[in-house]
Amino acid sequence: EPILSGPPTFTSNSILADPKSMPYQTLTWMINNDMHTQTILSTPPSALRTQKLLDRYILAFMYFSLDGRNWNNRYNFMSEFDVCKWNDGTASLSNNGVRCDDDGI
Repeated sequence: EPILSGPPTFTSNSILADPKSMPYQTLTWMINNDMHTQTILSTPPSALRTQKLLDRYILAFMYFSLDGRNWNNRYNFMSEFDVCKWNDGTASLSNNGVRCDDDGI
């Protein structure tokens, strides 16, 4: 089953076809290198699955756009974990990484 039912509406096909573009690089990472994306895709289609893929795409896009490889602390960004664990590992509401609601989004 395809990831998307048609071309995404948030960017143009020409940008997605350009290997130098950030959307292309982000989707390539998700499809070819990110095991958690494959885990998400193995679940039945649902609004939650779509939201988790979009959340992961947006956060990976941010990471690549802001030169995340050179961050002093990556807070598990780009790890195999769910994006809700891309943080400093504490339960406190610090500003260190991603925080999710009780539904995991």
